Amino acid sequence: MNTFTNGNGAINYLINELEAQTKKIKEEIKQIDEMLSKEPDSFHSRLEKIEYKTKMFDLISKKKALAFNLSVITTHFNKKNLFNLNL
Repeated sequence: MNTFTNGNGAINYLINELEAQTKKIKEEIKQIDEMLSKEPDSFHSRLEKIEYKTKMFDLISKKKALAFNLSVITTHFNKKNLFNLNL
């Protein structure tokens, strides 16, 4: 279980969604890496590699967006817990 969850359904859902998207991105990056490691033998193959590199860039951008969303969730969670402290 994630340390950021405390029974809040919306936060739990977002965290689970981020984890699923991150896993999908990692799998796609692995597939792209495997494709890029192959030797190009024709113009078509080189064109495919350029397309894969473009897709890799898009995936990295998505990963940055996921990291930002997770930081927003973390900040929200920390602020919520800060106000709930009984001092």
